[in-house]
Amino acid sequence: MKEQVMDLWKISFGDSDDFTQLYFERVYREENVLVIRENGRVISALQIRPCEMSYCGTILPAAYVCNVCTLPSERGRGWMSQLMRQAIEVMHERGYAITTLIPATEELFGLYERFGYAKAFDRSVEMHFSEELPPDPSSCRIVSSRQLPPETVYAYYNRKQREHPCTILHSADDWDILLQDCRMTGGDAWLALWQDCPVGIALAVPDVPDDSNMIYVKEIVCEDTDIRFMLVQHIMKQAGCNMAFVYCSPVRSTARPYGMARVLDRERMTDLYLSYHRPEDTSPLQETDIGRLTQTLLRYDRKEARMNLMLD
Repeated sequence: MKEQVMDLWKISFGDSDDFTQLYFERVYREENVLVIRENGRVISALQIRPCEMSYCGTILPAAYVCNVCTLPSERGRGWMSQLMRQAIEVMHERGYAITTLIPATEELFGLYERFGYAKAFDRSVEMHFSEELPPDPSSCRIVSSRQLPPETVYAYYNRKQREHPCTILHSADDWDILLQDCRMTGGDAWLALWQDCPVGIALAVPDVPDDSNMIYVKEIVCEDTDIRFMLVQHIMKQAGCNMAFVYCSPVRSTARPYGMARVLDRERMTDLYLSYHRPEDTSPLQETDIGRLTQTLLRYDRKEARMNLMLD
């Protein structure tokens, strides 16, 4: 089945051969793939990637739905809807507390709402320019992740991601795959060190085409804003770029919808929410619409939930 799913992937997505090979070697698991066959041929498929989510002081089992695709000749026949309903049943049975996904286009947000998903993760973009003067860098030095042991790099990133009260977490294996993908496209992870200890990390990839004067900082976590600014300036200098797009946690004035979620274990997540936040008004937790309940439990009105680096 793997070969047929890979062929469908190649038809449906514009990924490079290198990325496709990396994904099917390191991420793909047959037990996590749902397919529809017709005359022995896979005509529609989706994948369920297990992960974890920090939530209200604990770690919950979560599932990320991705790579939903159908042969162009078979679209419009309801195959995706059939797979999504099946996926929700499978995720319930496997005991996941919540499921997430990232719509490929804005138009698909409305489609996934039909299956109980709701907007839950926003993000903002900062623009930086090379002529901006960085703070005095005398207290820090910035090095490529290639210059440090992989476990040191991940240990810092893992500590920072777990500081967030509501976020999809990445394992050490996830991080290694993300870093490989980044390097395949000419990018890298950069670390700011103070007395040889990491105090900031950024993952950046150049824009396409190669002659662009822009670079994308896909992730950045730091101890303070000065370190953050130094990292961005260093990355632009190393890449020879004049401008950087930095994906960051949502700022209300600039936040745009990015990902969706659907609560699967209502009782468990509600109990955790009550014990952690102790709200005076609990009436929103009685909501019967699963999408609106999901937004309440993830405090979407406060833009608290975070999801990033999902190989989307």
